[in-house]
Amino acid sequence: MLRRLLLALTAILSLPGAALAADPASPIAWRGWSVEVFEQARREGKLVLLDMEAVWCHWCHVMDETTYRDPKVVELIGRHVIAVKVDQDANPALSQRYEDWGWPATIVFDGQGQELHKERGYIAPADLASTLAALIANPVPLAAPPRREAESTGGQLSPAQLEALTQRFAEAYDDEQGGWGGGHKFVQAEALDWALSRALRGDRAAAERARTTLRNARALIDPVFGGVFQYSDNGRWDSPHFEKIMSLQTQALRLYATAATVLREPALLDGARDIHRFIERFMRAPDGGYYVSQDADLRGARSLPGKDYYALPAAARLAAGLPRIDTSTYARETGWTISAYIALHEATGDPAPLRAALDGAAWAIANRRGADGGFVHGAEEAPRRSLQPNLAMGIALLDLYRSTADRRWLVEAARTADHMIARLEDAAGGFPAAPEPKGAIGALAEPVKHLDDNTMAARFLNLLGHHTGAARHRDAARRTLAWLAAAPAAGRAAFWPGLLQAAHELGSDPLHLTVVGARRDAATGALFAAAKALPGIYRRLELYDPADGDLPNHDVTYPELPEPALFACTNKVCSLPVFDAADVPAAFAKLVRRAG
Repeated sequence: MLRRLLLALTAILSLPGAALAADPASPIAWRGWSVEVFEQARREGKLVLLDMEAVWCHWCHVMDETTYRDPKVVELIGRHVIAVKVDQDANPALSQRYEDWGWPATIVFDGQGQELHKERGYIAPADLASTLAALIANPVPLAAPPRREAESTGGQLSPAQLEALTQRFAEAYDDEQGGWGGGHKFVQAEALDWALSRALRGDRAAAERARTTLRNARALIDPVFGGVFQYSDNGRWDSPHFEKIMSLQTQALRLYATAATVLREPALLDGARDIHRFIERFMRAPDGGYYVSQDADLRGARSLPGKDYYALPAAARLAAGLPRIDTSTYARETGWTISAYIALHEATGDPAPLRAALDGAAWAIANRRGADGGFVHGAEEAPRRSLQPNLAMGIALLDLYRSTADRRWLVEAARTADHMIARLEDAAGGFPAAPEPKGAIGALAEPVKHLDDNTMAARFLNLLGHHTGAARHRDAARRTLAWLAAAPAAGRAAFWPGLLQAAHELGSDPLHLTVVGARRDAATGALFAAAKALPGIYRRLELYDPADGDLPNHDVTYPELPEPALFACTNKVCSLPVFDAADVPAAFAKLVRRAG
């Protein structure tokens, strides 16, 4: 009965498809984002206003209900401005261009695509009216930010850069509360990945930082429905903003599951399971994809702010209704979820998350993959591709290969990487968020290259190259790292743990685990399951059944043995063959001690 009520509420209170479709009752004739908008603005002598929102964004809703219904604002826009509304989750490339200005982000352009004004957050009616009037009277472009020239580093991080970035990472840690930075507290994926990677190599301080952060971050997990809230705003962990955004759900799920094995603290799995049950109950689409976000507040016939709604017990919440769920289904969110579910499967041995991950991959390939091998973000996307869905799905497909030993997933991962290299990589270095469309002008003609996405691209392509043995994958990873190392942010010792992770991985071989034996042999399966459960951040796990032919990158010759065996190598040190799955953890611990 409860399940049927929940499904009915979700159907009523969720908005399918394009979540930010224009409100027919709005006094403003909102347009979609396109090059043609600027052509019209030039013809008619008008400005272009971009209102970039998020379905889950409280102040975006307030601005719609107040500022964009104000008579003066409506009059100015109607006479002098073409108004464009964009869901930032639906357009990753545009979102990354203006992520420092929102949400909501308000950008005003002239007809040449030059930026006249940029403002973050809620704007009161009188303030926006005053701004628009001034820009209409005097449309002076903003001064271009000073360009910092990239510096050649020989293709890798210099010792001075490594030292400075490492020091910055240590200084940013909050010794009292955990987490990095003293303002907003959230589950910071790149920082925790790097701390866990250091912990695996024996860094006790890094292990304690990761442990403290993840323990304290449990305060952001909804104890009733599960799922992690967006962040806490008071420098501690106890003042949440109640949005549940899929990027944070999947990052936190993956990190709690991974940390449970790396830190040997099974209690951390409770956090992973709480997030998993929220995703399964509320965010999994019936056909295999995954939704995007849930709003912080209950809106509609009965409205409740998040702080009141989430203080209610389960039955009272359901009786009141559900905060709106953005039921768009994107390749990006599905890829993120696949990787998170595989981490949970490997940490627990539970087959259900792996089955769901396989369903998600099948859905994405059937519904979001183009004939050229690339993934589109959403069903309505034009043929041109963007980086985020391809990167998320490429990583997910490689994770599936690791967890299933099914070679078709490696083929699919390589196909995705080849599309990225052929269609998205910039000859000048790095991967743009998306190639700019033909006719893009002004500030929009310069492609955006997101540093964190390029860091993940370097890591993905490098690890893929270890699996495929293909020089094109490793070479692309090295080119991307060279571009990152030369970026001004790397020279300024920015807080950039992902770059430290990428530099480490491209400078070393992954933990290499190979189970040798017949696939149908129960002992082979037991060894493979035990190998999956070993702690790892940067690893290569494969099953070699001689009947299948050589591994895709058959760089090790294994002896013929009368029974299945596991071989493990790290830091140029290899274990003896392990024949009993029960002996795998002890043999791995011995290998790690020997390898230092």
